[in-house]
Amino acid sequence: MPSSSIIWLMSPSSMAASLSPTSHERTQPVRFALLADSRTGSTWVNHVLSSHPCIVSSDEYLMSRMELIPRFHRDASSVAEVLRNITEHGSRLLHRRMLTSALAARCVHTAAGVKLKTSHRDVLFSEGGNARMVIRQMRKLGWRLIVLQRRNALDGVLARQSRVATNQLHCYVATCAPFSLNGTFTLPCAKTVTTMNTFEQTNRLIDNAFSTGNAFTLRLDYERLLHSSAGFNNAMRLLGFSNADACLLREEHVKRVQQTQREMIRNFDDLARCLHAAGPQLERHLHADARPPFSGPLPIESIDSCPNETHRDPRSSGVAKHRAAGSALAALRNGM
Repeated sequence: MPSSSIIWLMSPSSMAASLSPTSHERTQPVRFALLADSRTGSTWVNHVLSSHPCIVSSDEYLMSRMELIPRFHRDASSVAEVLRNITEHGSRLLHRRMLTSALAARCVHTAAGVKLKTSHRDVLFSEGGNARMVIRQMRKLGWRLIVLQRRNALDGVLARQSRVATNQLHCYVATCAPFSLNGTFTLPCAKTVTTMNTFEQTNRLIDNAFSTGNAFTLRLDYERLLHSSAGFNNAMRLLGFSNADACLLREEHVKRVQQTQREMIRNFDDLARCLHAAGPQLERHLHADARPPFSGPLPIESIDSCPNETHRDPRSSGVAKHRAAGSALAALRNGM
């Protein structure tokens, strides 16, 4: 595990399009929402995107403003009212960051986002849910949507179990002992099958809702993001930033699950037989000894975009040579 917390950092010789070295006029912030269910990697993605000096996130704003949730499910005008409330909160966050960060004060282009939970509380895709109404209002108001899904239902179950067992969301990379997040669980057959089927059904509902492409919507799969940086590059472009801006993104938290399914599931062989009996739709989620990629630097296919930074070869747990990543950010923060 490398000591650096960086995914991408801009090298001193390049300049992100969103930053100006001199006085400038700032454009109106791009508004965006990250739509994701629990244990789909949304906290990780949210942290990475908002690590850019010109991007802020209101996180799960509605969770702290529970009085707004009934309005978010009432009618179109009420949804628009809640979105305006979120917009105002994002503007306050941007203003605060620009007052406290010399690098953020140089932002020409900015974005402010919010994380909305699917399948419960915020945006419901089930019959009678508010998803269609919310999405219609967001598009009407010019919001960009990032839809994040986890495709492996069994890994989703394990992520939930790990969250309960360790009683912590994520571990800050500078102080984390990754193995402290490890756990071993017994998964009952019937309950696991039911949970996985519900997980699959939620994904199908979301897939159907976004079956037609839209220039202001980006679909991301968590599993692909673990192995390829292309999704983060696409997210930056959706928000009006450049590939050079992606070099400013970084990762500060260790992802929770570092173990294989066999290591985490105490009764793995029994569960494998259970999922085989349940059918190929659930059995396909088994990958007994595949270990998730380590948290850490940028996957190696992005070396052309950020040639002076640290890269991780996704085919191994090793890390390529670290070259000046920390000094790059330090130079920028000192006003280069």
